[in-house]
Amino acid sequence: KSKDSLKSYDRSILWSSWAYIYFVEKNWESAIYMYDKVISEDEVTLPVRNEAIKACNLIKKLLE
Repeated sequence: KSKDSLKSYDRSILWSSWAYIYFVEKNWESAIYMYDKVISEDEVTLPVRNEAIKACNLIKKLLE
């Protein structure tokens, strides 16, 4: 399936998975980019959105 054929919720899960991979690899810029994509999805669930926000905040603190 192409990204455009996925529902917003499915995209948010996909972005979240990629963000986690980048987080584990300490690729902070890419992780933040993917977490931002999660947060911006219309149909992202509140728990997934909140975890993305927490992860972004953690990364930003690590970069200080």
